Amino acid sequence: MTADADISQIAGIHMVAAIKGGVRATFRQVDTDQSGFIDKEELRSVLQKLGGEVTDEEVDKCYKELDENDDGKIDFDEFSRWYLKSENRIESDVQQLFNKFDHDNNGYIEIDELENLVVACQGENTEPDPNEVENARKILDENNDGKISKDEFMNWYKSSKFFEAQKKRRDTMVEQEAAEEEEGISLKFPESKKGE
Repeated sequence: MTADADISQIAGIHMVAAIKGGVRATFRQVDTDQSGFIDKEELRSVLQKLGGEVTDEEVDKCYKELDENDDGKIDFDEFSRWYLKSENRIESDVQQLFNKFDHDNNGYIEIDELENLVVACQGENTEPDPNEVENARKILDENNDGKISKDEFMNWYKSSKFFEAQKKRRDTMVEQEAAEEEEGISLKFPESKKGE
């Protein structure tokens, strides 16, 4: 994957997670002049709000990917396709993470499995306090049925440390790829990444 794609992917994931509402509501928030199109300055503004300073080159790369027909503006259809790809990436990430904690593969995270999630969130290998597990259940188990569904997990995930860590990991990958591009081609053998 190139750095060109990554800036766009990161922006999409940040937008899906950070802006309330669906694709149309998000488009309206980004299209601040309500012209029906997103221009480069509107894109720059939202990228800065989501992740700090961005370079002209980063804005240009992201804009070029979104402006599929190269007419110099991003219409709702172009934005919608990009936004939905970002949603799908999040869904895929959440599905993988959910499956990691759903040990019996029954489509739910029960209390005993929730203990593993609490331990992972704490970053420690100690048994969690029963009160911590109960607090986590109250936060995650929206319908109070004693188990966490994929939808409940998704709602929680979008505001969790896991999601923030995933965004940071993607940000780091973009920075590494940009640095490698500046250094030229590397002849080092790539390191294997377990699980990827």
